[in-house]
Amino acid sequence: MFPSASGAPRTPSYFGGLIKQRIFRETGLVMNAHLFRHFSAYVYLEAHPGHYEDVRRLVGHSKMETTTAFYAPASNKAAFKLYADVLSPYMADKGRWK
Repeated sequence: MFPSASGAPRTPSYFGGLIKQRIFRETGLVMNAHLFRHFSAYVYLEAHPGHYEDVRRLVGHSKMETTTAFYAPASNKAAFKLYADVLSPYMADKGRWK
């Protein structure tokens, strides 16, 4: 997925180190590759609630149950926010119906 300059695959430990260095340089946060994997899934589900199959593939889980058990709370929060966005055109100021 992320070949080296020579076209050969990068080793997981080397690529993980690159991710860690880049995140620290850009944000000041210390994040290893495993945490980055979970963060990526969380961010994806914030934008696409319920898209567990996409996340299952992204993080490499073999079973959908593993993915949904771990990430359902994140997706639920985003789903409620999207639902509130759907309702907002029907609401007047401060939560009153139009």
